[in-house]
Amino acid sequence: MLEDAYYPRFLAFWSNEGLESIIDLHFLAKTNMWDILKGKDDSPMATRVSAIMRGMMLRARFNPQRKYEMYVFNSDDEIAEQDVIDAFEASPQTMVDTIRRIGQKIYVSGSKSKSVIE
Repeated sequence: MLEDAYYPRFLAFWSNEGLESIIDLHFLAKTNMWDILKGKDDSPMATRVSAIMRGMMLRARFNPQRKYEMYVFNSDDEIAEQDVIDAFEASPQTMVDTIRRIGQKIYVSGSKSKSVIE
């Protein structure tokens, strides 16, 4: 399952003020698999990810002025969560443009206010 090219590596969530969250979905899947094998986790990985996404979308709906976006995207296994965070800090607009180009849009909230990240 993790080797599937269509299984996204990261879930990214940002607003017009910058990166809010980056989640390594492969790590979540591996963690959940070990928990299931050990008999410590009753919920499937998809339920955990959807709960995280629902929380992010709820945050976005209650803060429409921040113009949130949520995308999933693939990357090489050598790229860690911290690498993505560092790249966002160094050049947020470049990262946003790249993720929009290579990723799959999950959620985008609207706002007419001027954004720091367009």
